[in-house]
Amino acid sequence: MCEKLEERVGQGEFNISPYITLCALDIICETAMGKHLNTQTDNSSQYLKVLHQVCEMIVKRFKSPWMWPNLLFYLFGDGRKFDKYLKIVQGFTKNVIETRQKEYNENEAKMMEDEVGDADESNVYIKKKRRAFLDLLLYHWHRGELTTEEIQEEVDTFMFAGHDTVSVGMTWAIYMIVSHPEVYRKVNQEIDDVFGDSNRPAMLEDLKKLDYMEMALKETLRLYPSVSIIGRKTTEELDIDGYKIPAKYRVTLFIGGLHKDPQYFPEPLVYNPDRFLPENIKERHPYAFIPFSAGRRNCIGQKFAMVEEKILLTWIFRKFRVETTQVEADIHPEMNLVLRPKYGVKVKLSKR
Repeated sequence: MCEKLEERVGQGEFNISPYITLCALDIICETAMGKHLNTQTDNSSQYLKVLHQVCEMIVKRFKSPWMWPNLLFYLFGDGRKFDKYLKIVQGFTKNVIETRQKEYNENEAKMMEDEVGDADESNVYIKKKRRAFLDLLLYHWHRGELTTEEIQEEVDTFMFAGHDTVSVGMTWAIYMIVSHPEVYRKVNQEIDDVFGDSNRPAMLEDLKKLDYMEMALKETLRLYPSVSIIGRKTTEELDIDGYKIPAKYRVTLFIGGLHKDPQYFPEPLVYNPDRFLPENIKERHPYAFIPFSAGRRNCIGQKFAMVEEKILLTWIFRKFRVETTQVEADIHPEMNLVLRPKYGVKVKLSKR
């Protein structure tokens, strides 16, 4: 990603969003499936193009209630095209899974058994060998605990949800940090304190020291949560401030509005990472800030997302001085499956 961005140094303003998106897709493809998609060097990938078209059709249908019945969607809408594109998306992951299943022999299973040992199986990644998420699923498949279809569903979910959400979150973060000079200065100072002039990779211990960057990321997610609306289905009748909600009703939660409640966030439209200082967090209701949802249905990838954003931002800010002439009013947040800047985020790069 940084090599691609170096080509834009001194070339004036450009939209950084596509660079972040392709990088995030490469990352989730490798970590979820162990597959190198290499979209950054070859963005002609059919998977990426079709995936975005599937997302657009989902949003279009969501905004068109008359297309909700399947009959109308297939007769007058994009139903057939949607099925065709979805087959391509699922076919890509299915092919990777089937290839790995053929490679997954008794030796591989025994190796995984040794790695897991008596430890918690969630730690299999950090044992003797780096492993993709698919490897852990195949381990359970080999033991008869997962079917191929269940593996497909898990991998598709991670691929679908694991790149767009992170890439828009990072794009918003770059804009918000850079457009607030004092915040940008503090983030750069913290990165310099941890990494100095080195080009070494970021380690987990490094990321733990980036407290102010984490505060800046959280404040970005407060103002621009990647997923602004989530849904739940009530299991019993609820009474919320005198409003009765029957059981088995679908409820929509507007995270974007919740995060701007002045009761918990005074001057809610002001970007201020200090809101997330420990002394400011401890008095706040734990569900006043839920960019990754909350409870049993919260985002399974939230720690992964924060680590990924921190790592990529350290690389960008170590290598480049980033400027933007855009003002927030020009960004135009657009609500689709994720909350994205409609016209992207335009920046200018120079060498640090």
